[in-house]
Amino acid sequence: MDFLYPDGGGLSRGHQRQITPIIGAMMETRAKGRLV
Repeated sequence: MDFLYPDGGGLSRGHQRQITPIIGAMMETRAKGRLV
């Protein structure tokens, strides 16, 4: 995702920190849906 930010990836690092938990939550939700 760094290629989206030509400033050297400073924003992308912070962006990934905010998105990662969201992706993790989505994957957990999918896993729970499959188990249930």
